[in-house]
Amino acid sequence: MKNNTKKTVLVLSLSTIIFLLLSLLYSLFAQMDIQNEYLIKSAFLYNFSKYIQWDQKHSTGPFVIGVLGQSEILGPLEGIAQKKKVAGRSIEIKKYSKLEDIQTCHILFVSTSDRKEIERTLDDMRNIKKSNILIVTDSEGGAEKGAALNFIIAGGKVRFELNDLALKRAGLEASSQLKKIAVMIKEE
Repeated sequence: MKNNTKKTVLVLSLSTIIFLLLSLLYSLFAQMDIQNEYLIKSAFLYNFSKYIQWDQKHSTGPFVIGVLGQSEILGPLEGIAQKKKVAGRSIEIKKYSKLEDIQTCHILFVSTSDRKEIERTLDDMRNIKKSNILIVTDSEGGAEKGAALNFIIAGGKVRFELNDLALKRAGLEASSQLKKIAVMIKEE
């Protein structure tokens, strides 16, 4: 009887250890997926700068990519800013806590950390004609609610939606190449 008890305890201990290891591995892979997703999204943000036309008064000084709210995208963006340029201009990454803090910004990534803040930001930006700020969200329905570009996951890949009306309202123009690869969205 003692041997059976020892075997049962050993099996339970091994099962617990295996479960803990699998949980740890799952957690690590999930974290890597999130990091890879934000690496891809940060590369998209940088590449959007090549396919969007800003007006002349926004073509001097550093190219500013802002992040509104908390987001995992900051680290990858800072890595890009250290290595790349936009049309020969250095890239500056700025973190904003609220819309009112934004001074100069070419691309503004609005984090999904606060849905109400996203909706308020999009509503406020809708009222600023020709802001020359490319608003990019990572929120379900972001393009329909007024973001110019919105990241989505389709078929396991990062893609983006494009709202042409929001681009025009901001005084921006997207190249035909960008429009060809985007999922075109009409605003609500």
